[in-house]
Amino acid sequence: MKTLYIDCSMGVSAGMLAGALLDVMPDQAAVLDEWNALQIPGVTFAADRSSCGVAGAQVSVKISDAQITALRGGCEQLDFDDFISRMALSEKVKQDVLAVFEILSEAEQSVYGEDHAEHGFLGEKLLRTIAEVIAVCMLMNRLSPERIVASAVPVGRGTVHTVRGVLPVPTPATAYILRNVPVCGGLSEGEQCTAVAAALLRRFAVEFCEIPSMKISQIGYGLDENNGAHSRFTRVMLGEHADSTDEILELSCNVDDMTGEEVGFALQEFLTAGALDAYTESISMKKSRPAVKICVLCREKDKEAMVSIMFRHTTTLGIREARYKRYTLQREIRRIQTPYGVVRRKDSYGYGASRSKYEYDDLAKIAKEQNLSIDEVLTVIRQS
Repeated sequence: MKTLYIDCSMGVSAGMLAGALLDVMPDQAAVLDEWNALQIPGVTFAADRSSCGVAGAQVSVKISDAQITALRGGCEQLDFDDFISRMALSEKVKQDVLAVFEILSEAEQSVYGEDHAEHGFLGEKLLRTIAEVIAVCMLMNRLSPERIVASAVPVGRGTVHTVRGVLPVPTPATAYILRNVPVCGGLSEGEQCTAVAAALLRRFAVEFCEIPSMKISQIGYGLDENNGAHSRFTRVMLGEHADSTDEILELSCNVDDMTGEEVGFALQEFLTAGALDAYTESISMKKSRPAVKICVLCREKDKEAMVSIMFRHTTTLGIREARYKRYTLQREIRRIQTPYGVVRRKDSYGYGASRSKYEYDDLAKIAKEQNLSIDEVLTVIRQS
């Protein structure tokens, strides 16, 4: 499975992420041409090969003096959806761009109040942000990884000067976007993750963790355009994550002289001893007698134990064995902070598929404590 890992440990911004992704592209000049062909008003993309301890791509967005003057003088009202829809972007890229700005808008309206949202008027800062977000989304679309994973996010420390005055690091908007994401203080004073970068990570990354097991084929570095005393860069690793396959055994027998209670007890014994699964099927045996087929799935190392349990706790005189190749999704249990406390969630992925499911026992406990239905509990958790 083609996997992209975003290493944010030295900081992350939209420009640094764009540089890191550009750094793994085989034809960077063609990418720049594609960006500039969009003809974003007054915007020119450029990229340099530079070094801040490591060599990488440094992406810059230049806005013409004429455009800056026009923006400062006009305060042009922006219909953002229309602005993006008129660009020569694929539908997938347009959806990604709009989704990133929706995340930003929600955060700013939540923490600053609707009157302070920045996206009502087109200014120099917003135009630069739009260009950087489009660049990242186009690169993600070009690379098309099946799975995107990011490291814990360093937010920095101290304070930062913004258009809203001096704010703590992470800024309120960044902190809002990074809810339920692993974060750390970072290596230096100042802001190490911008709100725009946080929104991009939330849009694309399905998980935040250590580097997954993968065969790395390419590594890219995106350098900070304004590197000072402390070098900053974002690193991406592109490679293959092996999908999971293994071999399992099925042990089965047919019985027609056991009670339901006895069959249930035997199934529980299999599971307690480490069976992957144990279940029954309704069958008819000779002379049309109704009967039960008892099936146990297990690994090779557990076979002898399962055979012993099957002979001990069933009335069978013989056991069948079949071998199967099994394809499985990778599974991880994550502890998610919710308004009701920590809830376990099983995340599964592989073979181009991914899904998540909250643990039933945790949901049932909350539903009883809060006098809610499980569906109502899930609604609250998903909206938090």
